[in-house]
Order: sequence, then structure tokens, then C-alpha cells
Amino acid sequence: MIYKEMATRNNSKNPPKPVIRPPIIPADWSHRIKADDPGNNEIRIVLPDRIYRGKTYSDLISDWFNWLLTTDPDKHNSASVAFLRAVDIPLSGVDTEDSKKQDGTSESNVSDAYADDVYFPRKYPNNPNVMIGGDRLQIYSDQAVFVPIIVAYAESSKPYIDWGLMQEYNGTTIDNGDNPPKKDQLTINGAPVILDNMEQFRVSTPIFTAVVPETDYGRSAKDFLEMNFPPGQYPVMVEGYFVLIRFGAGRYQLHSRARAGRETHGPYFAELLYEIEVFDRNNPAVRPARNDTLIAKVVQDKIKTGELEWRIGEEMGDKIKVRILKPT
Repeated sequence: MIYKEMATRNNSKNPPKPVIRPPIIPADWSHRIKADDPGNNEIRIVLPDRIYRGKTYSDLISDWFNWLLTTDPDKHNSASVAFLRAVDIPLSGVDTEDSKKQDGTSESNVSDAYADDVYFPRKYPNNPNVMIGGDRLQIYSDQAVFVPIIVAYAESSKPYIDWGLMQEYNGTTIDNGDNPPKKDQLTINGAPVILDNMEQFRVSTPIFTAVVPETDYGRSAKDFLEMNFPPGQYPVMVEGYFVLIRFGAGRYQLHSRARAGRETHGPYFAELLYEIEVFDRNNPAVRPARNDTLIAKVVQDKIKTGELEWRIGEEMGDKIKVRILKPT
């Protein structure tokens, strides 16, 4: 749109010149990519200098870090922005009783043994986070997805840790890794997300308060970060590469991988693989992703105990037909 600015003086020899102003880009997006699946709508990337729903990228990073520390974080993705994580949380969303064997021991590979010094770095598995199938993310098309590609954080858990130490730690960690990540390190449906200037997606937060909950071991990322800290509230600073994405209705596969500098326990590599199912908001009934998995598990357990039997039914092709056994 072109606006004309009138001259402050009336001079026929020097008529007023039009002032050309740049077009106003909508605040919620400015970079678009196409999805591979023709049934999907456009995928929109929100640039870091934009305000989204009243929040900057820095605000969203602060929210994301506190979400990561929340008990069962994947149960809390119903707001305007859904968060992803590259940290594997083995017991997130799992009933504590369901995760135990008959002898009372846990089926997970986590340990409940804490070091004497609660601030001392504990076992750092550095495993990828895979959320597909029954664990896939289900959101609506009016929600955005916040993707952490590579992240460094520093908390002031000791009196001598100040702003300068936290900034230098985070900066050095990111500087000595994939800085910036290459285009093939963030893909959607197997296609790289090509951004004009990946460097601008590196964002650092000011100091904010991180709330660490007191919860069962294995249900919060606090137990699987390299520098763990006990329940409480701490000043924290976060820096890294993040991307905010809007999806149209459809199903997508998002993959991200990146490395940073060496940590106390060795190389730091962040990787996530998400299956994302997006619905229109007017969809009256969205079936939970875990239902198929849970139903299949129950049926398989009953087949093993003999309560049910299965056979291949000719009328059903290669599908399994389940029949309830009649009591003898």
C-alpha cells in the first residue's frame, strides 16, 4: 500500500513526493511452505520478529521450558501453542500402577536412585524422543506448534551463578554445535524446511522463573536433563534454535535433529520425531490417539490368558476376528 505524505511547505517548483512504505505483513506469519501431501493445507512459519497471540519467541521459550518441567507435559498441549520436546520422558502420561510388573518392580529403564548432592549431574541418556502412532500429537488447525531444534539452558542453583555465567554457558554450548542447523535437519513429511535465514531463529531469553515440581520420578523432564535440580523455583536463561509452525488440517511427520557442544557427560545431540494430526476446530469428536493402542493391548492380553480366541475369518480377508469364548 502506498501512502502520500504532503510537504510541509507549498512550493510549486518542488511538488510533494510520494513516500513508499513497505506492505504490512500479517502478524501471525510471513513465510510459507507447501506440504507434500496434496490433501494438506499450507504450512506457515512464524518468523522470530513477529508477535504471535501477544507473545514473542522469547516468551514462548519461557513457556516451553516450564511446560517441559511440568508433570506429564504431553497432557498439557491444549493452548494456542502446542510444544514439542527432544527429551524422552519414559513415564510421562503412564499410570504408575500400570508401569509395574506383577512382582512390583517397574518395567521402565529409569532409576529412582538420587545422588547425595541433589544438584550433581545425574545419568543423562540423551535419547531421541519418538511420538508416533498411539503417542502422536493431536491438535487443531488454530493451534501452532513450537519446535525446539537445539537448546541450551542455565539455572542459578548456586549463589555465585549470575546473568553473565548463564549467558556465557548457553552461548558457548550453541556456538560449538550446529550453528545454524542445516536445512535437512528440520523436515516435514520428509522434505526439508527451507528458511531464508536460519540464523534469525536463534533466540535467547532474559532471566525468567522456572518452576520445578515435586512429582514421581520419571514423569517430568527434570529427571532427564543433564543439570538436574530439586523441586523449587529457579532463575533460568535459555538459548537455542526454535521454529513456530502453523499446520492446516491433515497428518504430518516432523523430524528434527541437531548437536551442540560437549556436555559434562559427553556429546549433546537432540532429536525428535513427531506424527502430528491436525483437525479443524469444528470437528465434533476427535478420537484420542492412544485408544487404538490401548484396545489392542487389552485384546492381546485377553488372548494370551485364553479369555478370547482369534482366528482368520474368510469373510474378513486378512483381518483378525475376535470371538468371546463361552464358559464351559
